[in-house]
Amino acid sequence: DLVREVQQKPYYYDEISAALVKIILDLALRLLAQKDEENFSTNDSYRHARKFIDENYEKIESIEDICRSVYISRYYLTHLFKEYGGVSPIQYVISKRMEKAKQLLSETDLSVREIAEQTGYAETASFLKTFKKVENMTPSDFRKRNRR
Repeated sequence: DLVREVQQKPYYYDEISAALVKIILDLALRLLAQKDEENFSTNDSYRHARKFIDENYEKIESIEDICRSVYISRYYLTHLFKEYGGVSPIQYVISKRMEKAKQLLSETDLSVREIAEQTGYAETASFLKTFKKVENMTPSDFRKRNRR
């Protein structure tokens, strides 16, 4: 309609053309707003999953625990974390566990075994291996360097 108005130039074509351009822009804005709503719902899923991890990292045994809690598939959960967090869900869980472990090592006299248990590791050896891989030192060395 807009092209026809401009080409044929009937009476008041300039007024009608301006109105049609406004309609086209308003429709484009509507589409953008709908796209934003889709992004916000994706962000909500990510935020819910991250909140679940933040509150339950010491109890999480597998990625499926997270998926069940927020009602999304493993594939979608992994996609969300890569897109919005830059890491996999399991890497995020490990980072939360290591953050808590470092706090406990710095502020308490708990044994390494007790810290492993409180941060979600059933096996102390697994905790030691993960801690050393992430921090490039043993928990004991970390405690010596960061004692408060």
